[in-house]
Amino acid sequence: MLAQTGTGCLAAAMAGACGQTGREASKGKKGADTMAGKVSRERLGRVWGEHVKKEFVERDVEATLATMTDDTSVTIVPLNVGGRGKEGVRAFYRDVLIPTLPEDMHTTPLSRVIGDGYVLDELRFTFTHSKRMDWILPNVPPTHRRVDLAHVVVVEFRDDKILAERVYWDQATDRSAC
Repeated sequence: MLAQTGTGCLAAAMAGACGQTGREASKGKKGADTMAGKVSRERLGRVWGEHVKKEFVERDVEATLATMTDDTSVTIVPLNVGGRGKEGVRAFYRDVLIPTLPEDMHTTPLSRVIGDGYVLDELRFTFTHSKRMDWILPNVPPTHRRVDLAHVVVVEFRDDKILAERVYWDQATDRSAC
């Protein structure tokens, strides 16, 4: 278990400080980032870390999308919002998610499992509800209260690009915080 907090540690945590599991990359004809024709688990962790850094730290929509397949999807499961295909995900990131991220949002990584073609992260978000955030607290005006929300992200890959991202949390707990 890793107990780091703060946006500054987010990129480091997502890049692999959460204790990856599984085989290390093997060097061979395909290079250090492949295993028997598959992308190594280490590489998947790095790609996911870059994606999270671009999305939550740098808040750069196009750089975030560069880590994803053309037919990618993002689904915030408790609310069934997100986007499908790069254009749909671009619109979600650009118009809904990134502009509403609170300046004081901190992430604490709790655990990570990396398998063949997927990353599963358990995280804790803490932030002040200082902006309207319909992707996480729909129809709730800013309350200026602290929110502490545990969630799980399941990330599927095709080669070394993100194919699908599904985010889960307990919406009842989330709503009770505000």
